[in-house]
Amino acid sequence: MDIAALSMGLSQMKLAQQASISIMKLAMDTAEVQAAEMTEMAE
Repeated sequence: MDIAALSMGLSQMKLAQQASISIMKLAMDTAEVQAAEMTEMAE
């Protein structure tokens, strides 16, 4: 494998990791809002 192909592969992996982290943060934020709303309803 040449260096250019290796570099492209690493770049794509990094991009995929950043995307999955963004999705995870979004899911956590959504869960936090839902938990707050449920707590409010329970009061």
